[in-house]
Amino acid sequence: MRCLTENVINQPVKAKSPQQDKSNEMSDSFSQRVHFYYCILVALKIYVKTRKPGNVRGINNFLLKWLRNAQDDMIFHPDINSEISWLRGKIISSGPDADLEPMLQYVYATAKRAEALRLGNPL
Repeated sequence: MRCLTENVINQPVKAKSPQQDKSNEMSDSFSQRVHFYYCILVALKIYVKTRKPGNVRGINNFLLKWLRNAQDDMIFHPDINSEISWLRGKIISSGPDADLEPMLQYVYATAKRAEALRLGNPL
């Protein structure tokens, strides 16, 4: 499942100072994390809606496969690979019957708040 919600617009790029580049990299990192968690939550919701009522084990198997595909197909920015690896490890270490959706929601909400605060737009 690919989650590409942003359009690329070709615009001339102005020269930036090293501080601006570092700030933009951090901004991109927050945006990429928010986008990644948004995508995984949407994929999870679609999976749950299109399947018969299942168990958490099936959901965790889906998440592991989705994450592996996302990493293998390089769907997200390379910076997100560490996030994917961490999340796969978290799912595996939590056990097959752990409901991880609340944790995904929490991480998404936290990343979204951090991005908003960094941009000066408190939620």
